[in-house]
Parts: sequence; C-alpha cells; structure tokens
Amino acid sequence: MSVKGQIVIPNDIRGKLGLKPGQRFEVEAMSDGTILIIPIPEDVVSAMELPDGERLEKALREERERDLKRERRFGKFGKR
Repeated sequence: MSVKGQIVIPNDIRGKLGLKPGQRFEVEAMSDGTILIIPIPEDVVSAMELPDGERLEKALREERERDLKRERRFGKFGKR
C-alpha cells in the first residue's frame, strides 16, 4: 500500500474483471479482517439484478463458507 493508501490491482485481475481506469469501488472491512473491494458498475441498476433471483447476501455467505472449508483444509494462508 502506498503512503497515500492506494493499492495496485494486478493487471491479470484487472483484465479478467474488465476493470478500466477511473473504475469506482466500494470497500468494506469485515469483522474477520477481510477487506472486500467491490467494483461499482457504471449502470448500477442493471447490475443489481442478479441471475435467477439469487440474493447477494446468500452468495457472499456461501462464498465465506467455502473459504472457511479451504482454511480448515489448507490453513489460513493456503499452506498444506
């Protein structure tokens, strides 16, 4: 992190997610210390319509459960 509090998102991740210069983000600090960096799409209204009526909260909870399973299996930092 720079002295200005800026971070660099690696080029391969920017390409995979289609991030462009000037992209805006929402940043959330979770209670476990995880930092969520969520790209804010230009067309926020259409982006809020999740496929098959899936709710964001449910998707995040399921992802966190998968993370916890990985942590139990491989350790917190992925070591075997």
